[in-house]
Amino acid sequence: MSIDTVTGPARWWRPMRGGDRLALLLMVLVPLIIFGVPALFGHPAIAQDNLIQNFPLRVLTGQQIRSGHLPLLNPLANSGTPLLGGMNAGSFYPLTMLFVFLPAVVAWVLNLVAIYVTAALGVFALLRWHSVKTLSAAVASFVFAYSGAMIGQMVHLGVVQGFSLMPWMILALSAMAHSVVSVDDVRWTGYARRLMPSALGVSGLWALACLSGEPRAIAELELLSVLIVATLTFVRSELQPNTWRSRVAYLGGFVSATALGVVIGLAQLLPGWTFITQSQRASISYSFFGAGSLPVRWTAMLFDQTILGGNGVLHQPTFFSNYNLPEVTGYTGILAMVALSAFLTRCTRHGWRHRDRTYVLYLVIVIVGLFATWGSFTPFGHLFQHIPLFGSTRLQSRNIVLVDLGAAVLLGRWLDRLQDRDFEGAGILGWRRWFTLLPAVLTVAVAGTMLMAGRWLSLELGAWRGSNNMANYEQPTLIIQIAIAASIGAVLWIWRERVNLVRWLTVIAVVDTVVFLTFSSTGFVAGHVNIMPSRASATSLLGGYGRFALVDPTGDHLDQFENLGSPNMNVFTEIPSIQGYGSLIESLYGDVTASHPLFSLDPCKLADGTFIQLRLASFAISSSELSGPLTLASAPGLRCLPLKSNVRTQRYFGQLLLVRDITVEGSNGHRVSSGEVFARLLDASGRPFGPKIEQTGKTINFFNFSGVHDVASGVQIDAPSGAKISSTTVAVSGAMSQTYLLNTPFQQALSSPLWHLTDTVGTIAVFKATHVRPIAWIGTNKSTSKILDLQNSGWGDSWITVRAAHRTVLKRSQAWLAGWRATARNTVSGKVLSLDVVRSGLIQQVVVPPGTWQVHFHYHAPYIETGLAASTAGALVWFALLGSWRGWWRPRRSSKVRT
Repeated sequence: MSIDTVTGPARWWRPMRGGDRLALLLMVLVPLIIFGVPALFGHPAIAQDNLIQNFPLRVLTGQQIRSGHLPLLNPLANSGTPLLGGMNAGSFYPLTMLFVFLPAVVAWVLNLVAIYVTAALGVFALLRWHSVKTLSAAVASFVFAYSGAMIGQMVHLGVVQGFSLMPWMILALSAMAHSVVSVDDVRWTGYARRLMPSALGVSGLWALACLSGEPRAIAELELLSVLIVATLTFVRSELQPNTWRSRVAYLGGFVSATALGVVIGLAQLLPGWTFITQSQRASISYSFFGAGSLPVRWTAMLFDQTILGGNGVLHQPTFFSNYNLPEVTGYTGILAMVALSAFLTRCTRHGWRHRDRTYVLYLVIVIVGLFATWGSFTPFGHLFQHIPLFGSTRLQSRNIVLVDLGAAVLLGRWLDRLQDRDFEGAGILGWRRWFTLLPAVLTVAVAGTMLMAGRWLSLELGAWRGSNNMANYEQPTLIIQIAIAASIGAVLWIWRERVNLVRWLTVIAVVDTVVFLTFSSTGFVAGHVNIMPSRASATSLLGGYGRFALVDPTGDHLDQFENLGSPNMNVFTEIPSIQGYGSLIESLYGDVTASHPLFSLDPCKLADGTFIQLRLASFAISSSELSGPLTLASAPGLRCLPLKSNVRTQRYFGQLLLVRDITVEGSNGHRVSSGEVFARLLDASGRPFGPKIEQTGKTINFFNFSGVHDVASGVQIDAPSGAKISSTTVAVSGAMSQTYLLNTPFQQALSSPLWHLTDTVGTIAVFKATHVRPIAWIGTNKSTSKILDLQNSGWGDSWITVRAAHRTVLKRSQAWLAGWRATARNTVSGKVLSLDVVRSGLIQQVVVPPGTWQVHFHYHAPYIETGLAASTAGALVWFALLGSWRGWWRPRRSSKVRT
């Protein structure tokens, strides 16, 4: 048979060959080893966003389901925020159910194993369906699963869950198209029977993507599906439906299967979409859509992922540009780029011919994926924004997974040609070999330029000025990259005729992947962090009453705060917070508190008492938010409240300093005070100690503490006649003397009787409120109404017993959300009333009628009944169709022969 003979897709799984079984075994063993072995030694792959979001939220989901309740609310973050509707917990994803029955780490590891088995097996099955040989298919499958975005985005579990489904979607939609090619039975029922198996696969994949709750996973599957259906329908290939009826049947099958999958996912989608409309993402601008697009010049990372730094392993520099490494990771290896280049050489004046036409689909995926990845850096970004749902996402750099997937499949095709000794089809004969090897040449050129002029090239690629010095420390990884590229050239140029050519290329692919995993992966190690922080260690510093906050927008104390149980790691400490960490936050709550960015808080709302209603009892704050080095550019920052005269003023350092002197300055050239001013240092717990220095109020008062040899955490200024201070500085003694300006907005908020310093640990100061409100209180008719009893549940419900002589307002310190309901039961008559839960500031209130009532507050996710009913009905339809196709419902014929 000629090399160019058209061969249809194979049904390779019946029966499997020995090589297939070995490949499948490796696909299971590799992730078990990669994820399971470190977990056994106490180092599970839980890092970055997985550590503070995906892992704890799935643990919380398991806890609530285990207690017999739907996972609707997270009462521990943002003073109460949707759990299911928050779209980050994957609460209804099938594998999340493992957290109900298994230890948390075991469930997590099994989730990761399932994802990477699914991804590798998907590419393997797709290539075997294309009649690619086992070895070539296996190499391509491992390249896709263990490099590029699949590893870069491992820090976002929901994202890689969706990515792992993508090769299966290509297989299902391709099989759908193939099932209606050259169909003799032109009746619509005949088309339906042929489309049924693959259509069920498409709907199942859509259901899984929707139930994952990850918008990026859903959007990526949407874009991929549109590309597949459009290409297979209109581009000539052996998979193209060849009549108008078959095309209509194919499109109808696709739409129907997609609709069924979406219906199955409505239990997640309806609450999630409702919360999106109430969140900061209710309206999406083009700048939001384009945020996180990959600069075109960074496409060079497809040839060397570490040219702007890696993960810091073996003293190599960490990523030193203005983004983060996981979001720019898309390297699938030099061989994949060579295979892509080889496929381009097969293009003739009439396009691709014969069986190569089948692979045009993957070139389309690569090209569209590149432009989608570049996002707003090209004019086509506006077109992508107009795609429904896809246009509502951000971080377009994640679309690089499309490039990875297309390149991996083309790698399998290329290796298969080499196994067939079809060197012309592999593009390594004549002039074509120069073009085929172009990616290897570019890799050598880029790495060589980095070796000789790394600082210059780093600046050209967008590195920060000053950080480009890190390029001088990249020699080991650059040399390795050059060696890999050179070995590819040597094998294809010198050893091309050898029988074991593909085995040598397999070794190179494995080495390239291992090098990538070593120097570019970021999701395997959590660092010096307890993945499940203890309540005891958190309460020892923050206390266990009320809510807490952690303030450090720069992230300098990330590890320390995570060990304290930062949101959402407070699932383990069970201490609620006014902050959270998720993709969504209720719009008004986020605007008022400014708590949506990690470790952020609005100091002016802290100053005006807004957080009293939220029962903010303690918070830890970085020294950088309290003080900064005195420079010529420094300016007063006491902007939250109008400056007023205070009898007592505190200024905090945020760390323990050996003070030389304190300087305070009056407002607008006026005296600090009309009378005497006293200054005294504060110890680590905020208690005054040492000498009390007295001066008469001047425009600038200078207090000399050089005789004090103990470190201090702050200074207290007392003025019986009042002091109006606009600026304060502290000069430090010692060889490394430094002067700090103490004029941040947080200084004004904390110089208040409402707060007192309780501890100073390193460069973190811990403050606690002098008074914290109860969980609920009477808002009106306080003299004639009383709260008799209050009970709270771990899933957010409260039962509050109130005795009221008159109509009374009952306030509850829980963030108001659409979906909160209150039911009042009269403890004497048993009468039951439904009360309206309305917003009071940021919290909830109801009006209680006269009498003694037990008020039950319970969160009811919007449209949850509709979603559950639709998902249940959709699942029943799916199983019914599956049973119909498999013949489960057909009556069995009797084996008895009637005479």
